[in-house]
Amino acid sequence: MKGKSDTMEATERFLADSAQFGKVKCLRSDNGSEYTSEAFKSFLKRHCIRRDTSAPYCPHQNGTAERSWRTLFEMARCLLIPAYLSKEFWPYAVQAAAYIRNRCYNNRIQQTPYFAFSGRKPNVANMRIFEGRVLWRKAS
Repeated sequence: MKGKSDTMEATERFLADSAQFGKVKCLRSDNGSEYTSEAFKSFLKRHCIRRDTSAPYCPHQNGTAERSWRTLFEMARCLLIPAYLSKEFWPYAVQAAAYIRNRCYNNRIQQTPYFAFSGRKPNVANMRIFEGRVLWRKAS
């Protein structure tokens, strides 16, 4: 998304992409203006999606989401550094981290997130080492 004004369009795309896996029942967010507008509220109502917001000025209530983002970003950093790739590959590293994380066993749900979402076992045969072409190496 380029701006907060793209929220409704991004949400519509997400609903269309996830429709094959089931219906979205609840959207949890902070109290950002992009989520509290009347247009967005009516959009959620049209799709029968309950809105769940955190208390104002209480970022600690976003703990689960914040931890998930931190884990993804740390994984992305760990993918980029040994591959000697620049920061312009950051989006690809985050995407790869999410792909890996969704196919790893989760103790809390006793299965992989991919299986919980789709009902199918993940195919890990297509996983590869995240690397770029090494153009330079630091001298030891």
